[in-house]
Amino acid sequence: MKYLLVSLFFIISSATSYSQWSNLNTGINDNLTGVVFLDENGLASGANGLYYTTTGGVGVGSWTRFEITNSTANATIYNNTVFTHCYSNPTNTNNNGFVY
Repeated sequence: MKYLLVSLFFIISSATSYSQWSNLNTGINDNLTGVVFLDENGLASGANGLYYTTTGGVGVGSWTRFEITNSTANATIYNNTVFTHCYSNPTNTNNNGFVY
């Protein structure tokens, strides 16, 4: 009886824990390490840079790699940086759109 109850618990908990997510084909060829969405605007961090969308991220062409074009030195630093995560303040009541 104990085995049956434990088995049912794991089956039910695993079924509900994955039901919120669906695969999204981003077209990004990078090892993604984090993502933040503020309404339809999204920012994803990856090993090779930052990517953004203003359309909710649906579709291959909706993500754009962020580029630095005003300084060669800054662009070199950016292109050699591995971004390990991105996040926003979950208690952000001002909706200022800051992502860290």
